[in-house]
Amino acid sequence: MLASYGAGMLSIVFSFAQVVFLSFMGPGDIQKANLSTLYCVALFTILMLPLALLLLAALLAGVGFTGALWLGNILWIKVVITACYSVLLFILAVIAFVLC
Repeated sequence: MLASYGAGMLSIVFSFAQVVFLSFMGPGDIQKANLSTLYCVALFTILMLPLALLLLAALLAGVGFTGALWLGNILWIKVVITACYSVLLFILAVIAFVLC
């Protein structure tokens, strides 16, 4: 759970840094991104990092809560968690089948 909070805080910090970065960008920077692959990758990384960290925080929180509930001593919660993950995996398999 601590890793989830840390990733969430990093997401907030990088979001503020992204606002500062975007305020200094101009039309010339977009043209540089079209010409240079490295510049384009760096720009994409800066733009996607807050979202990636936020998704990581959500994933870590889900793993933490699932682990806490699974290691508990209540049987019906374990059955519900197993059923929910089975449905999730089925939905992901259907999406993968449709996309391929």
